[in-house]
This record gives sequence, structure tokens and C-alpha cells, in this order.
Amino acid sequence: MSDRKTRKKPCPKCGSPEVVPIEYGYPGPEMMAAAEKGLIELGGCCVSGDDPRKHCKACGEQFDHPATAPQSRRRYTAQP
Repeated sequence: MSDRKTRKKPCPKCGSPEVVPIEYGYPGPEMMAAAEKGLIELGGCCVSGDDPRKHCKACGEQFDHPATAPQSRRRYTAQP
């Protein structure tokens, strides 16, 4: 695997390296344990095909949508 693929992509909003993957589907015990440890973000059970794949733990930004998503829908900002 190349170095480019192994490096974590920083948050596009705040630049923080504290980025975790968003996992979708009904969470079993392993997924719940990983979420409680802050290793993943739970994305829910409903999947649209345009769901973000990364979550910034620092600012709440969700990003890294599939390449097929329209540009205007690729970034969601967490609401306070």
C-alpha cells in the first residue's frame, strides 16, 4: 500500500487530524465498543449511497462522499 493511502486525510474544515471513519448499519457489540472508544462514528442504519465516510472529532464535520455524488452534496456540516 502506498504512503498516500495510509496517511489520514485531515478535516477539510478545521484541519484537525482527529478523523475517524463513519460506519453504517445496525451496530453489533464490536461496532458499539469501537464507537465508545472513539475509533469510529456511527452513521445510522439508513444508507443513501451519498453518505459521508469520514467524521472529524474536533469540529463534527462529515466529509469524503463517494466520487459520484454531486459537488453540492459532498460536505455536511454538523449543527450545534
